[in-house]
Amino acid sequence: MPAIEPRELMLYLQETDTTTLNQDDPIQSGPHPLPVVTSPAPSLLSHCCFIGGGGQHPLAPWSQPLCNVANLHHPSPLLLAFIVPLLTSTALLLARCRTATLLLTLLSLLIPTVTRPLAIVDMRRCAPRSVRSSLGIKTYFLHFLVVVLLLAGEANSRITTKEHKTLLAIKKEWGNPPQLASWDTTDHCSWPGVSCMARGGGLVTGLSFKRLNLTGNIPPSMCNLKYLIHLDFSYNKLTARFPGITLYACSWLRYLDLSNNCFHGVLPQDISRLAPSLKHLNLTNNNFSGVLPMAIAELSALQNLLLDTNGFTGEIPEAFSSLKELTTLDLWGNKLSGSIPVWIWQHQKLEFLYLYDNRLTGELPCNITAVNLIEIDLSSNKLTGCIPEDFGTLKKITDIILYHNEFTGPIPRSIGFLPNLRFFQLFDNILSGEVPPELGKHSPLENFEVYNNNLSGLLPEQLCANRKLFNIVVSNNSFSGELPASIGNCLSLKNIMLENNNFSGEFPVNIWLLPLVHRILISDNDFIGTMSEKISSNISRIEMQNNHFSGPIPTFATGLLVLMAQNNQLSGKLPLNLSNLHRLSDLSISGNNISGSIPPSIVLLQNLKSLDLSNNHISGAIPPASIGSILSLTLLDLSSNELTGNIPPDFGNHPINSLNLSFNHLHGEVPLPLQTVNYNYSFLGNPGLCAKWGSRIHLHKCHRGAHLIIWLVLGLTAVIACIIVIWLFFRRRKKTEVVEEVVTDWKMSTFTPDLGFTESDVLSNISEENAIGKGGSGKVYRVHLPSLDGSSNNRIVAVKKIDPERLDGMQFDSEVKTLGSINHNNVIKLLCSISSQDTKLLVYEYMENGSLDDWLHGRKGDGDTEQLSWPRRLAIAIDAANGLHYIHQKCGQAIIHRDIKSANILLDRDFHAKIADFGLARTVINPGQSSHISEHRDGTPGYIAPEYWVNGRTSQKTDVYSFGVVLLELTTGLVAKGVEESEGLAEWAWRILQDSPSSIKDKIDQRIRGSAHLEDIIVVLKLGVFCTSPRADMRPSMEDVRTQLMKTQAGAESMLRKTQAGAESMLRRSWSKGETSSSQYDDGRRDSAAHKKTKSN
Repeated sequence: MPAIEPRELMLYLQETDTTTLNQDDPIQSGPHPLPVVTSPAPSLLSHCCFIGGGGQHPLAPWSQPLCNVANLHHPSPLLLAFIVPLLTSTALLLARCRTATLLLTLLSLLIPTVTRPLAIVDMRRCAPRSVRSSLGIKTYFLHFLVVVLLLAGEANSRITTKEHKTLLAIKKEWGNPPQLASWDTTDHCSWPGVSCMARGGGLVTGLSFKRLNLTGNIPPSMCNLKYLIHLDFSYNKLTARFPGITLYACSWLRYLDLSNNCFHGVLPQDISRLAPSLKHLNLTNNNFSGVLPMAIAELSALQNLLLDTNGFTGEIPEAFSSLKELTTLDLWGNKLSGSIPVWIWQHQKLEFLYLYDNRLTGELPCNITAVNLIEIDLSSNKLTGCIPEDFGTLKKITDIILYHNEFTGPIPRSIGFLPNLRFFQLFDNILSGEVPPELGKHSPLENFEVYNNNLSGLLPEQLCANRKLFNIVVSNNSFSGELPASIGNCLSLKNIMLENNNFSGEFPVNIWLLPLVHRILISDNDFIGTMSEKISSNISRIEMQNNHFSGPIPTFATGLLVLMAQNNQLSGKLPLNLSNLHRLSDLSISGNNISGSIPPSIVLLQNLKSLDLSNNHISGAIPPASIGSILSLTLLDLSSNELTGNIPPDFGNHPINSLNLSFNHLHGEVPLPLQTVNYNYSFLGNPGLCAKWGSRIHLHKCHRGAHLIIWLVLGLTAVIACIIVIWLFFRRRKKTEVVEEVVTDWKMSTFTPDLGFTESDVLSNISEENAIGKGGSGKVYRVHLPSLDGSSNNRIVAVKKIDPERLDGMQFDSEVKTLGSINHNNVIKLLCSISSQDTKLLVYEYMENGSLDDWLHGRKGDGDTEQLSWPRRLAIAIDAANGLHYIHQKCGQAIIHRDIKSANILLDRDFHAKIADFGLARTVINPGQSSHISEHRDGTPGYIAPEYWVNGRTSQKTDVYSFGVVLLELTTGLVAKGVEESEGLAEWAWRILQDSPSSIKDKIDQRIRGSAHLEDIIVVLKLGVFCTSPRADMRPSMEDVRTQLMKTQAGAESMLRKTQAGAESMLRRSWSKGETSSSQYDDGRRDSAAHKKTKSN
């Protein structure tokens, strides 16, 4: 009988088994999971292929003949000879009886000798003739294979135990943080952040500690997990230098992310000792410094190198050219200098290049062969020369972002033929010539920004050919001619900004009707034509001044915030629905031909800050109880009209910063509050006006009879007498109220042990003479109490008496108890509460140095730079940030302050700051409300976040906005509201940063302007702008703000050095998405789309 090849037996035994094996990378979870393919119908014995645990064993193909024996259709002695010792051995092995396992396995090797005849008889029933003669010989091999599999399973079990112990050791070295509490005795492959090999018996291949708020350094035993491929430590608070000694032992590492931590120092020269298989290295947003080590170039497998937002200096190493696999190079937000290496422009695999916000100089090369580039961002550097014509060869390019440089010459025409171009941002350069006429015709162009250049000629006719364009910003150039008619049909358009050019011809009427358009800024051109009878409901800002528009002013939608239409040829009357524009803040139609009268309903515009109707033909009287009742009004100009009658008395009810009523036909006496030198020239050209003190405001003196003077004196005397009587009556009544309160049944709840005083001590010392302030929730008293040691030195506390009509009993008690449990060095301590049926008193520690508002705005210190030097201001900001972060995150029950302002940041005798008045916005409610969550808009104008003001939505980001305003106060010394005409401090700071960033140094508080810390002051100022983003989701968290302030105090620079490439572009991103809040920022003058990508992970 011829010999039978083992292959023939294998083929026959595998006829009934369709098992397939995946020989690929065995990573089951982690960054690149792979599927596991198993047998669709394994037999009982076929489970020997899996006894290793954790998936199919690598020796499974060799055990396949043994597994398939169990699939024979007839039971046999041979089958029993295999199964009995095999199952017994497996059970003993799992029970750790290794000796008995080996003995029984050896015994099973003898069984084929006895069972061979039986096996041959059995095989005659089911096997081919060519197979039967060799089956007995192969039986020995199969039993030997069983032994190998059992021992391999034992090895896997040992691996599983070792990996488990190593992870627990890592947890212990980290101090058993609560974030890793789930790392216990269960299967470690099921723990959060742990990834295991699909068939590796519990081998750990990936660990992710992202956003776990871990501190300290990376545990030394981390790389005892020998098969680690993926490590992610991002968004923690890890410190120390680059942990090379620890990480060099991870010899299989492919992915390493240390971003958004507090690592510092220079990168080591032996960084090349990292795993040679490393593909992803992310060190973004740390405090690394020094030059980039050339040793990085030895990590030849690197595909993604992300080192942005650090303090690296020097040049980009030429040695990096050896990184042939590199697809992403992200170095923005550092201090890199020199020119951009030529190898970058010749790299064949590079796709994403981010070098913005550095100090790079020089010209770009003419020969560019990096044909796979998708995104290029070189903005905010000092690059010069022309834009290379070879940019037009980059067919995959989607983003070309080169703004804030010194590029000259024309825009290459080849760029107009790029098929994938979406973002094209070249503003703030010195470019000249015409825009390529093909631009937009061949690409899905979305954002076109070239403002602040010297460009000329016509706008491309096909700019919106692909119907995706949402932003056209070409202001401050020399463009001319008519606008392309196609722009009027660009339904995707959201912002069109053409100011200060030489455009002419009729403005396309369809633009006024575009469904998504938000802003139309077309001032200082030569447009003609009329406005559409109806205006798109989404338009919030129109600036069309200094053109030649004619016809009536149309009916506007209620969302309009700003209308600037001065110096045109508009005619007719003021719009009938003007009073419906409740959000309108600025209205200027001066220098037109408007006639008719001022409607009394203008009083409904309670958000109006600026009203300029000058140089028109408006007639009639100024409506009484109208304009003067608009409390938000800071600028009013009605000059050079045909107004008659008296000046309404309510004009003196509140100060108007800029008032001009000159050259009308007004008569009568000017209201007394307006007869000051502040209004010297406000009333000229009105012969009928007079004043009691005429010389002050260049008017003649009003003459009245002597009897009028006598009656006036008598009347004033009577009034004064009445006031004195009423004052005496209320003073006596207040004293009576205090006495009544003392004998009332009071309840005292203490939150600090050993107060040393009783409710009687507090109540008996409250009087109106001790009142030191009044807020939205009640009046505050300074109360002197007996000292704890019996000495003559009185102890002082602050007592707030909550207004009776703003109480909510049980809810108040519950939440005050929560506030009393808060104990933090930077949060004012609530010592106790004293309450009766209708009175609630809160007793706080007393702060000797008053509030930050007192020191900043002249009520204390009066410019004493020594008292509020920059280091002290920065320390105050950090203290306040710590306190606010604590009540947001750390005190068990998160509290939203709702009224962060400089007046609620109190200073002790050593100028340590504490947050005050926290939580009362949610504790105190309005009369008649059933819920303790007030619908009333708490807070202070100038500090209120847009989303809270508009729809009452609050979050922790609401407090971040208010804190950003405080940072602006600290750096500029200005008040939060009314900095310049109609602007608040947040609006003003954004406009300065956007329109004239070079002048920002001149806006710093002059008391600290000469400080040696000027750069840090600017960083904090920009942080304040970042915090006051109109979109809540674009603001940082208080944790991020606190971290940045501490970095600044330590002398480190941070992500905020990108300024307009960061905070500015975030606001532009909100505009480009059409999601800008109806906020104070709607008067920003230089809209821009989203500045692209901070490439991370």
